[in-house]
Amino acid sequence: MATTKKKSSKNKKRKKVKNYQWFILFIVFIVGLSLGLTLGIIGNITKNKPGNKYYNYTLNVLSKDNCTNDLELFYTFKDGRKIYTNCINSLEIKKGNANYNYLDKELNKNEDLINDIISNLKYVLDYDDGGSTSYQSKSSRIYTNNDITLIKCHKLINAIDKKFNEDIYLGLEGMEYSNGYCEERNDTFNFNYDCSFTKTYNIVNILSNYQTDNPNYNYIVVDALQNAYPKTISIPTSLKKKLKANKYYEFVYHIKGSSKTLINEEDIDEFINNDNLNVTLEIKETKKTGLNQINDSVCKPMED
Repeated sequence: MATTKKKSSKNKKRKKVKNYQWFILFIVFIVGLSLGLTLGIIGNITKNKPGNKYYNYTLNVLSKDNCTNDLELFYTFKDGRKIYTNCINSLEIKKGNANYNYLDKELNKNEDLINDIISNLKYVLDYDDGGSTSYQSKSSRIYTNNDITLIKCHKLINAIDKKFNEDIYLGLEGMEYSNGYCEERNDTFNFNYDCSFTKTYNIVNILSNYQTDNPNYNYIVVDALQNAYPKTISIPTSLKKKLKANKYYEFVYHIKGSSKTLINEEDIDEFINNDNLNVTLEIKETKKTGLNQINDSVCKPMED
């Protein structure tokens, strides 16, 4: 009888130990699951921050208001290929923690940049036209404030000569391959300008002894309302004398003449370096503040 009681007591102890072990394993499982979910959520939040190591490039995309899906010539490569934009007003790019710069300016320095950009976008699909391909920024290695779609053409346009159209189309998310895409386009015409636009700048620094390639122009550092950072622009030396630091001025640009490319960035240096354009500048002090300040986009060419 005593032996039976001892065995029963041992069995009860074994059951308690097993139950305790299962309870410990259950707690470990719950803690591990909770930790995994937490790290996953944090990882997704961190991954979607601009400038994070997950992203190789950051694009600042300014879309057009009341867009009619008209294509605009954005850039021409040295080999004749072209980039067209759809519903995009301006494109700025930066790598890592570098400062933003306009995409066409960066392409002027290094045209292979476009291949690096494409390699970091997410592949979407191929078109049945000889090999054109669509990409998107969503869920890619490029962070954008507005998601974009890129179509890289490889359309057969001459079977005898084995000639392909290899232009590139950049648009907002949802842009689709449409009639006229990846076709030969006549872009040899000039854009004719006779218009004005105004920018309001705060004078950050009146640089001394910093001349441009044109000896009649000097650099100054300015800032505009809602700009992410100051920028350097060039102005006639004669106008520099009237400026004072930490004051606001309206810069009124008048453009007259023709250009082989569409002026689509707010940088007066591009105008100055174009021999076919006559650009004049008026500067006047302003007391306007905040949203009352005038900050126009670059004016558009005349319609035919």
